[in-house]
Amino acid sequence: MKPLLPILLLLVTLPGAAQQEPTYRIVHPDGSVEFTDEPRPGAEEYQIREPTIFTSPPPVEPPAAGEAGPRALSGYERLEITAPAPEATIRDSLGNLRVAVNLAPALEEEHQLVILVDGEVRASGRAESYLLTGIHRGAHVVTAQVRNSAGRVVISSSPVTFHVHQPSVLYIEPAPGS
Repeated sequence: MKPLLPILLLLVTLPGAAQQEPTYRIVHPDGSVEFTDEPRPGAEEYQIREPTIFTSPPPVEPPAAGEAGPRALSGYERLEITAPAPEATIRDSLGNLRVAVNLAPALEEEHQLVILVDGEVRASGRAESYLLTGIHRGAHVVTAQVRNSAGRVVISSSPVTFHVHQPSVLYIEPAPGS
């Protein structure tokens, strides 16, 4: 154990010694900056600041049954998209999409429901079902939001990914007799 004591003392004092070592900053004529531990002509001593240490906050516990969660603070208990279903494939050559939501309790007078597809507002109003047009083939994400009169989001649904399948005009057979 005695041979380890000097090594342990050396290890404990080394970090403090390294912090006391001067550091120099040199700005070269081309504008590049060099840091070194050797003093040189034109170098200025540079103080290295103590590092910022971030301590993450403790994890947030989900509310127990019957307690008010973050969404309950908005006055709404639930906003969810009921159509299209998650990962649904919509087969519509015109790109029509019916979006339906379930909102509880009912929409407050000064609020409106907003439907976003890929982050872009596609419909808004007070209805709980909308027919969107012009949705092109591919994967898309739909989200519903309740916004107040100032346009701020009061509550937002979980996003739902859906896929639009449209046949290519290259594969459509001509009508008989044409």
